[in-house]
Amino acid sequence: MTSFRGRLWSRLEAICRFMPVIVNTVLVVSITGEVMYLVMVEAPLEPEQKERDWAPLWKGVHLASQIFMFGNILWNASLFLRTSPSIRGVFLEGSAVGQGWSCLLFMWAGLLYAVVLNVEVFIIILKEGITPHSVLLLLMPWIMLITGQVTARAFAFAFVADTCVVGCLCVSAFLFFHVALMLRGQTTREWYSNQRPYSLGWRRNILECLGERWYVAWLCPLIPSPFPGDGIHFLVTAPPSGVRSDNVNSGKN
Repeated sequence: MTSFRGRLWSRLEAICRFMPVIVNTVLVVSITGEVMYLVMVEAPLEPEQKERDWAPLWKGVHLASQIFMFGNILWNASLFLRTSPSIRGVFLEGSAVGQGWSCLLFMWAGLLYAVVLNVEVFIIILKEGITPHSVLLLLMPWIMLITGQVTARAFAFAFVADTCVVGCLCVSAFLFFHVALMLRGQTTREWYSNQRPYSLGWRRNILECLGERWYVAWLCPLIPSPFPGDGIHFLVTAPPSGVRSDNVNSGKN
């Protein structure tokens, strides 16, 4: 029985290993596809509802920015999958650490962009303003669909809008939290213990985190930005708790 449970658990664990990647990919592709659809066909506006058509240049700007953000997210995701966080048997060089800030930044920007576009679409589909009916559709889209209160089209846009709103809030929290950690030169563990032994000032902290080209490195993961350190030894301004000062000095050398 124990052997059967062990094999079953191992199989479930092997399957679930890829679930975060699969779910994230589905969400990113679906949101990108929906936004591109809205821009291309200006849905769901009817001809009599259109005050003016979008200029081809304006559509091109929207599509180019969307494709740029989509490519950045996919490339950073591939770097996360292919870059090992372990240093077992390998001494990492300063330039071996993958850039991940643009993934978090563009996920936030893309979700916020989708939220803004979905608001107008959602209101137009319902042909009403902010009413209890529209609020319930945003909060409980499945129940509204099952009870026949909305069409499948309105449900689809409401579901994507909910996903964008929740995703934007979560990614915003992660983005602002990690920006604060970067500026303070802290890890999450040091944040909770209120320690700042590696803080070298906000400008040097950014340099240590994003590399020498920190001012453009966040734009794209393909931009090289060498790090000043080797990823193993770090400059400190105060001994971390539980570490003797002689060990700190040897680490600095």
